[in-house]
Order: sequence, then structure tokens, then C-alpha cells
Amino acid sequence: ESAAGAADSAAACTCLVGYGGNPCTICPAGTSKASEGNSECVPCGAGTFQAGAGGTGPQCTPCPHNASSVAGATTCFCDAGYAKPAGSAICTMCPAGSYAPAGSAECTTCPANSESAAGAADSAAACTCLVGYGGNPCTICPAGTSKASEGNSECVPCGAGTFQAGAGGTGPQCTPCPHNASSVAGATTCFCDAGYAKPAGSAICTMCPAGSYAPAGSAECTTCPANSESAAGAA
Repeated sequence: ESAAGAADSAAACTCLVGYGGNPCTICPAGTSKASEGNSECVPCGAGTFQAGAGGTGPQCTPCPHNASSVAGATTCFCDAGYAKPAGSAICTMCPAGSYAPAGSAECTTCPANSESAAGAADSAAACTCLVGYGGNPCTICPAGTSKASEGNSECVPCGAGTFQAGAGGTGPQCTPCPHNASSVAGATTCFCDAGYAKPAGSAICTMCPAGSYAPAGSAECTTCPANSESAAGAA
């Protein structure tokens, strides 16, 4: 372009808006040029884009909400934790229990036995184990252990004096042993203290009567040998 009567040669003609360089060439996608002149087309800044050639704006088009771009972009990509299915114009937050790396078209369900907050996870590694599950991958806590909070920490063995009979313990601590019973760390059941016994089918440890004895863990009290005696509850 040139003003009327202003140009004395081809070199005095200046590129139109949306064109740059010498010779004047249409600005490629990912660039823009808002004024006449022979300067080069300007790459779009990060967070903006120019989809087609010949961009004429003072700056490229800003990316929509929840999307980003690198400098010189022709399109934007969804931020981590968001996805844009084919045919959609917007990036939608992934629901709880799923994840999406930046640029994803779809949200992916977290691995088995794990969870995530809505829009919070950018990878499977960002999903955390459910209560009662631990480790990586998330595995149900075995009997004798428990885990009361979400996260990828390991399941915690029951303390002495407590037990967890089945897998998947979710309490802040394991179940305390009943009266007159004890356990070692990591126990799946408790045993009767010395001097007490729990017959098959019984849920409680009962003191042995006088004249009998029971080592720790006994199911039955045993009568003292002939011509001998013991106090009630003797080991």
C-alpha cells in the first residue's frame, strides 16, 4: 500500500495490515500484525493464539477459560485437570475420581481403589488411595493392618493390644482386644491372657477356676495335677 502521490518506487510501498516482511507476505497462523509497514509478523504471546493466516489484531486471541498456549500458538490446549471432547469449544473440569494431563480430550478414571478431587489431578499418580487401601498401586490393607485416611502411604500394622480381623481396615486404630486378652503388633486376632481361657464358640476370655490353670492363648482351663491346687486365674 502507499499514500496517494507518496511512493517513488516499489520499495516505498508498505505491507498491509496482516502482512509483513519483504516482499509482503501474509502473516502465518500463530502470528499477527496490526499496522501497515514492512516489519515482520509478531508471534502470538503465551496464553493467546491465531488460528488462521493474516492475523490483524493488536494481539492474538486470548485462550478461553481453563486453557493455555505457548508462544506462536495456532490453538490452545486444556489445562491439567480439564478436558475438551471432540466437537466441544470449552475445557470442562474433570469430575472427582478422574484425571487429565494438559491438552487432554477426555478425562480418565483414576486407577482402582483410588480417588481425586474434581479438576485436581494431572496424572494417575495424582490419584490417592481410598481409606482402607495403601501403597502404589493402591491395594486393600491386609488383615492385621489399618489405614484411616486417603493417600498413598502404606497400611499401618495394628499396635500390640489391638487387632484387625479382615482386610480393608479403615479405623484410626485397630479394634482393642477384649478384657483379659492381648495381642502382638499386626495381629488378626487376640489371645486370652494367662489364667484365662476362651472355649470354641465363645467371644470372651473367662477366668480359670481355682484348681486349674491356663497358659496364655488357651482355649480351655486345665485341672491341676493330683494333690495340687491353684488360685482362680492362675497361669
